[in-house]
This record gives sequence, C-alpha cells and structure tokens, in this order.
Amino acid sequence: MTTPFVVDPVPAPERARHDHMVRRFGRRAELIFDLRRWAAERTVAARLVRAACAQLDAPVPDVTFHRRRSPHTGYAQAPRRRAVMRFGEPTVRAWEERRRRRWPETGMLRFGDPASLDTIAHELAHHLVHHHEPLRTPDHGKVWVAWYDRAAVVVAALAPPTR
Repeated sequence: MTTPFVVDPVPAPERARHDHMVRRFGRRAELIFDLRRWAAERTVAARLVRAACAQLDAPVPDVTFHRRRSPHTGYAQAPRRRAVMRFGEPTVRAWEERRRRRWPETGMLRFGDPASLDTIAHELAHHLVHHHEPLRTPDHGKVWVAWYDRAAVVVAALAPPTR
C-alpha cells in the first residue's frame, strides 16, 4: 500500500497567466482553477510527479524546488534531445560548460516549495508536450491546454484535495 499524497490549503492567486487559454480551449477549467487552492510540500510533489508520469506514459524528469518562490510559479526544461533539435548541439554543450552540469536527459521541472497542484499539472503539461508532440508545438497553445487538462485530472485523482 502506498502512502497517500497529502496536500494543504494555499491562497489561490486572483488570476494566472494563460487563464484565457484554459477557459477558451480547456475542458477542465474549473478543476484546474480548484487545484490552485491546494499545495504539496517538496517530497509529496516529487512523488506526485513520478506517479503522474507513470500514468501519462512519460519519463520522469528531474524535479527541483526553490523555497523562496511562490507555490504558483514553476519552470519546465525540455529534455536534452529536444534541446539539441531546437538549439543545436554546440549551443547545448556551451550551456552545459557554462553551468558545469549536463542538460537533463529527460527534462527538468522546478517548483516553489510548497508547489500548488495546479502548477504541478501546468509544468507536467509542458513535460508531456516535450515528450509526445512535435518540436514546434507552441508552449501555451491548444495542444498544451489538452495536456494540461489530462495532467490536472491525473494530479487531482492522485492527490484529491480534502475540503
């Protein structure tokens, strides 16, 4: 038996970037907006990402946290192969040399600590686009919104907020 994903209430922002895309093209807008009111601390968020990736047929990305960031901010870095296709091997190597580390092979997600469930779903949607869609898929277009819907359903099922 696995340990449940415990989430805690967090103040939701009045509005968020890309809300217009979620309202216009999404099928799960209300669920997404509800997930903004709940957050998971770093160990729970990392486990949640692993479990969601397993359900959504995607490799698990590196997951990092930044304690001074809001629960509602996040960042998705494409997997190395996709970065090479988009920017070229010399650019990726230069990035690696400057930072003295390898570009993440399966991608990387960065969250605040704690991370809102909505932000986890949002960044997971970017990760899923990186792994399942063509290179030129827009970052916040209709295809991304469809993956955002799917990720939100999985995240809500794995960590059902308690009212």
